[in-house]
Amino acid sequence: MRDYDKNGSGVRDPVAASAIREADRLPEDYCKTVRMMLFTAKCMGYHVEDTIRLRDERTGRVWP
Repeated sequence: MRDYDKNGSGVRDPVAASAIREADRLPEDYCKTVRMMLFTAKCMGYHVEDTIRLRDERTGRVWP
């Protein structure tokens, strides 16, 4: 994983690092959706084997 605490010059930049981490964080509605899907699968007697990938219809971004 890349070290975002330092900029291209090697100087520590906590503001930029915080902004990058915030932008890469999974949205809360994605987390809730995945938890609901896992719960539903378990209730129906299934087990999810691979990563659940969802595409945001509004932004088009694909979440792992």
